[in-house]
Amino acid sequence: MLILAFAFVTPMANAYAADKPSVTAVTTAEEIAVETLAILAAYSPSSVRILESEFERRQGTEISTVVKTTGGSITAWATERKSEATHTRRINETKDLIHIWSADAMGLLSVLSFAVHENYHGFQDAGGSILGSVVRRKHLLDDGELVLSFSSENILKTELATAGIQSDLKTHRWNTYVSKGASTVANQWGAYGLLEELSAYYYGAKSVFDVTPYMLEFLQKHGIRVSEKNYSFEMVCNYLHNYQENMLAFYEFKFWTLEYLLHLRENYPDHYQSVMSNKEFVIAFDYFVTLFEELTKEQFPSAMAKLSEELASLGVSFRETNSTYWFGQSGRRELGLGRLMQDIERLRNRLETSRYADLLKTTHELAVQTLEDMPELTIILVIGSPMITINGMPEPINNQGTAPVIVNNSTLVPLRAIFEALGLEVEWNNGEIIGIKEDTEIRMSIGDSTAYKNGAAIALDTPPQLMNSSTMVPLRFIAESIGANVEWIPVTRTIVITG
Repeated sequence: MLILAFAFVTPMANAYAADKPSVTAVTTAEEIAVETLAILAAYSPSSVRILESEFERRQGTEISTVVKTTGGSITAWATERKSEATHTRRINETKDLIHIWSADAMGLLSVLSFAVHENYHGFQDAGGSILGSVVRRKHLLDDGELVLSFSSENILKTELATAGIQSDLKTHRWNTYVSKGASTVANQWGAYGLLEELSAYYYGAKSVFDVTPYMLEFLQKHGIRVSEKNYSFEMVCNYLHNYQENMLAFYEFKFWTLEYLLHLRENYPDHYQSVMSNKEFVIAFDYFVTLFEELTKEQFPSAMAKLSEELASLGVSFRETNSTYWFGQSGRRELGLGRLMQDIERLRNRLETSRYADLLKTTHELAVQTLEDMPELTIILVIGSPMITINGMPEPINNQGTAPVIVNNSTLVPLRAIFEALGLEVEWNNGEIIGIKEDTEIRMSIGDSTAYKNGAAIALDTPPQLMNSSTMVPLRFIAESIGANVEWIPVTRTIVITG
């Protein structure tokens, strides 16, 4: 089953017009949170969308609850207020979701990537659920959303493939994420958990790249002094550090995922087939690998060249070796940043070997074919839920909180919501409900078990009914009358309509 949509979302760059980035130094964690959000609104709409989605879910939640469920730091809050009352402060503004990840006040880019990454995990969780062994997770793709479903039963842990990796390839995050006994979803959920982290690191990395113009503008306005710690100096250091951290994360999670899939293919073919037949996984993995590759190999190097030019105009040298970024001022000692560069180089060289080419080609071809076969319309309803998801975008069914129900083994849904979602014009004629789309006309009446499609009588298992002032109509009859497909997923009590 494929539940996927690439729906256009209006950019949110003006959502915080009153708080446009000031291109000035800010010093407290509170100021950093406000300025970071303003910069993201101006330069990184996808990051704002992630934060806004998580804010909708977390609004009113106590800080301590967010910390417990995500592992966040409240150091900044405690430092500023010197009070345990911090723990009961609630998420009241979107900036609060950045503030709780501020471990200190070292500058804007010290928190940006981390905050976007962690809130993206919330984005994944907000659109998903765990019902029994069925796990549903949400991903952001091209301003649309993809919902990935899989069974957590009998998943083989990532550690089966990564435990035997040669020691020089057990890089920075190996012990935390995929070593034997690691409790992370990257280990426990195999390929699906690895995808969770790959995508979160992508959006964290993208947020850093997106704000490159702001950093360059800041340097133009304020200059930089490498010989002493200052705001510009900290910004450049944080930028380079975030770049290296996220670039290494890309190669690590790409490497571990490919090793895991190859291990399944060679030793557990049934498990391999199960993962590769999950269309949502294949699409998302190919999507994030492709975009992260472009970010790492093309976009960030271009940004580095611009940074080098700007630093040179300020009398600061900037150069890259295989293991370090160096920058300094003429005649003075250079500063080197690059403890992760050797790990990056080893994994990059490993991934360029022929061992992975066939698998990458297979996943890409499967993703392309699936997208070509993707239906133009996907509608998702859940029994008992007052939400309808149309092409990946969730919204309330109506203002009354009406939800689909099952009556005599038939699903009834609110009339206006389903007619509008399917593109049917609705008319009423002396109590008769009329739906029209192109050359199809359907007619129904409250309490009447006979409906009509283009004049032909059709028996209904359950007639339209009035429930709590809402007209409820039989979903399958309406959808199939206009050629849409209806799929019932019993374990999650979900209806998926495609057409």
